[in-house]
Amino acid sequence: MLPTQKAIVDAGGSCTVVAQDNMTHTVDLSLGGRWWPQLKPFLWENLRLAAM
Repeated sequence: MLPTQKAIVDAGGSCTVVAQDNMTHTVDLSLGGRWWPQLKPFLWENLRLAAM
């Protein structure tokens, strides 16, 4: 577990880690993008989108 992830989880939050390409600081989180399969469940659960 990453130190930042541990701090978030220990504080009662939720943290989903996604890999990044080497030497980058951002990832594409767009709808249908590379990380959408990991992002969608996180959003649906935390924003309660399934209930809409």
